[in-house]
Amino acid sequence: MDLIDIRLVQVEDAGSINAIYNYYVLSSTCTFHLEPVTIQERTEWLDGHSDRYPVIVAGCSWASLSPFRPRPAYVGTVESSAYVHYLHHRKGIGRLLMLDLISRAKALGYHSIIAGAEATQYGSIRLHEGLGFEHVAQFKQVGFKFDTWLDTVFLQLML
Repeated sequence: MDLIDIRLVQVEDAGSINAIYNYYVLSSTCTFHLEPVTIQERTEWLDGHSDRYPVIVAGCSWASLSPFRPRPAYVGTVESSAYVHYLHHRKGIGRLLMLDLISRAKALGYHSIIAGAEATQYGSIRLHEGLGFEHVAQFKQVGFKFDTWLDTVFLQLML
């Protein structure tokens, strides 16, 4: 694989990361959004992230750390997200993004990372398990998309 440059997001990246994400909104159960995210919503989402909750990009892909829950007791736990452009699956980009996020989470002093995945997103689940995440929960039929009830799996990495 060619060398992939992973860097912190810039406001100019909002359009490209939104396009990647919205492809999945319309075609996949890997996100439970039902309508495409507007560029204004994406920009506001980016504004809500900071040095403490980084968003990273790698050419055709992006990933982020976000608060797991809003209550103060959850401050040591973050939730990860990663989206690889659909034309670039199975090239190791998701793994590189996640390794970078894990490194950043450790450097920021977090205690654990939670990853959520729709239960049939086997590639995402295998990716996380390969990085040491453990399956900790499965919530039955908590999402409804494409006329189907969907399960959500939670995986956790202790740092």
